[in-house]
Amino acid sequence: MYYSSIIFFFLICFTINFTYSDLIEKKNILPKKINLENIIEKKENEEKIKNDENLSENNKFLKNKLKIITAAQVEEINKSNKKWKAKIHSRFADKTPEELNHFLGVKKPINKEKLLKRNKRNNNIKELNEYKEFDSRNEWPECKNVINIIQDQSACGSCWAVSSASVMQDRICISSGGEIKVNISSEDILSCEKQSFGCEGGWPENAFNFWKTKGVCTGSDYLDHEGCKPYPFPPNPDTYLYNTPRQSKYFFLIYLIFN
Repeated sequence: MYYSSIIFFFLICFTINFTYSDLIEKKNILPKKINLENIIEKKENEEKIKNDENLSENNKFLKNKLKIITAAQVEEINKSNKKWKAKIHSRFADKTPEELNHFLGVKKPINKEKLLKRNKRNNNIKELNEYKEFDSRNEWPECKNVINIIQDQSACGSCWAVSSASVMQDRICISSGGEIKVNISSEDILSCEKQSFGCEGGWPENAFNFWKTKGVCTGSDYLDHEGCKPYPFPPNPDTYLYNTPRQSKYFFLIYLIFN
């Protein structure tokens, strides 16, 4: 009986000790698993950062390879040109063709044949003298200050509207013999001509049709802040993603249409 009690007591102590040791071991294993997960996560983050850095370097490399204007090209242009000098403008120096395409908002005519027939029917083509040189400012000196105006389209593919507005104000001045000198709002065309796509591009023929059917109000360049609707975007912007300005609730039909 005595020996049986000793053996029973020994078994109980051994079981308790084994269970406690097992718990300690499991307790130690759990933190190790957590630490391993942390190590894996840290490793993945380091690899991601490294990949991002490599991607950034690759982008810089590709951007340099894709530059549309190079110093060699400028030098070649200037070799054969005596009247003006080409140079790389700092605003466009590091831009890729894709980025520069954002400025090229003029869209090709959808129906060229119809457009040509319409223009031929409506215009009286007169025989002109052959010009070796032609400067509209010298041909119509009374409109020199109007013709000289060059608007900065900023970071918006609005050249279809800006150039059309420039032609409109030039033609108004020339047709009136210099009596009417106004700045046409390219912003009005940009935001209100709904057949085109604003800063995403448009058709000059739509701009002229809008002028003929709706009329266009006065405006100016961004820096001048004159007229009914000045241009809304500043020159030399940091961004290359301006959205089309919202249509104003005010409309002014103030222009005579010179056919």
